[in-house]
Amino acid sequence: MWPSKYFDPCGGSLELVKKYLAGGPCVFVLGQGMVQANYGATNTTSNSQMFQSGQIVTSSSAGRSFYYPNTLLVFGVTPRSQISITLPSFQQTSSNTTSTIAGATDMAFGYKHEVYFQPRSAALVSMSLSYEAKTGSEVLTAPGPAYTVMPLASMPLGRGSPFGIAVTLPFVNAVTSTTPAGVQRGWSFTPQIIPTWRSPGGTLIGLFVQHNFSPNTTPVTLNFAQTLARQWLLTAQYGGQTLASDYTQPEAGIFTTTRSYPRSISVGFCYMVGRSERDNTPTR
Repeated sequence: MWPSKYFDPCGGSLELVKKYLAGGPCVFVLGQGMVQANYGATNTTSNSQMFQSGQIVTSSSAGRSFYYPNTLLVFGVTPRSQISITLPSFQQTSSNTTSTIAGATDMAFGYKHEVYFQPRSAALVSMSLSYEAKTGSEVLTAPGPAYTVMPLASMPLGRGSPFGIAVTLPFVNAVTSTTPAGVQRGWSFTPQIIPTWRSPGGTLIGLFVQHNFSPNTTPVTLNFAQTLARQWLLTAQYGGQTLASDYTQPEAGIFTTTRSYPRSISVGFCYMVGRSERDNTPTR
């Protein structure tokens, strides 16, 4: 376990590039805080093909959405835990087939606590709890609140190695359907594996590989971060996936196949208040 109750496994001059990731087990400790903001956009193209009565009809569509400032506030509350608040952002979505919608997104609140550290392997395990509130604009808000329980773990691939691996296992309880009789809730599980490389100069390159079971997709996101100073970090992300859906009604001779290709990019920054060393034992 920890060498002392004051030991911070993620402390040091490059702590911000280790701690800013929501999908990592590191936390901002008591006396620290962070503000993160970014601008993001998603472009989606879709192609559909319908076979009916011996004829094939094809169609295509395109859509775009963007959001900002996507502000996240994080505060260390103990030497092992932090709380986070995701503030409302402006989001606008438009396409060539529907009207433009815009408004504020929902707020979210989180708590993360480090539960295990192995000094020899530098393996770290944390537990994260979060709550997404139904606070956004009517056209964008979720049909109900969502709750997430997420274990997180990471370790370097060898002592002193710049390569590491992180695993997150989010279990999400959210509204799955809305009917006149009420709403139905259910659980979803979307595991992530995140191989990373960190340079001595504070550069991070990570690959977020997530698997969704419904629908059965595996989106991949490339994450980049560069330390500008101990308190400042520049971030960028790019990723996408392919979504497929098939509709069949043999009695009417209708067969429809749709493929959509969302691609997302975001850029932003992080600013940290306070600092933490690996050994924060008070000196007399």
